[in-house]
Amino acid sequence: ERWQRHEPRSDDATINLLFINSWCQVPENFFVRGGLDVLEAFPLLHERYPQLRLTMRTALPALDDHYHRIIESGWVRVVNRFLSDDDMAGLHADSHIFLLPAARVHIVSLLQAMSYGLAVVGSDGWGMEEYLEHEQNGLVVRGRYGKASWADTEAGMLRENYETMYTPDPEVVAGIVEAVSRLVEDQSLRRRLGRT
Repeated sequence: ERWQRHEPRSDDATINLLFINSWCQVPENFFVRGGLDVLEAFPLLHERYPQLRLTMRTALPALDDHYHRIIESGWVRVVNRFLSDDDMAGLHADSHIFLLPAARVHIVSLLQAMSYGLAVVGSDGWGMEEYLEHEQNGLVVRGRYGKASWADTEAGMLRENYETMYTPDPEVVAGIVEAVSRLVEDQSLRRRLGRT
């Protein structure tokens, strides 16, 4: 019953974006999940589409004033408290687009968003594309693989460099803006990806 159906709506109806930190809410995980890139992309998107709202369920790490000004603009809601299962279900069901431009896959968050029918915008970080197929069940933003995480086939290991996640990546920000713009402008794409 609690599922985002993406029913046809007017073009100016509110569209809710959702970004979620890890279950344990470690503030530093905000960075590895792509929180800075989401905050950089949001003002660009909101200028184009004033009906957008962003909810960030996260404990915030220390951030530059630039990011606090974005949050304080009034269109970003930060939820920094424990949410019951029912509250989390409501948060998902009331959202339309799930943002996870992370360094690598976060399986539970990704599959939970998919289970509620959200259109997912993820990254090409390690492991993500084992679950997220571009244009099939979500949109994949390029720019993480090889920088933040990658498979070292010669050594047979996962390599990670989270230092790159502590500053916004222009390629990832542009990819988020492009992907979300497509989902805002094309309701049928948003509905198809969410249902898939």
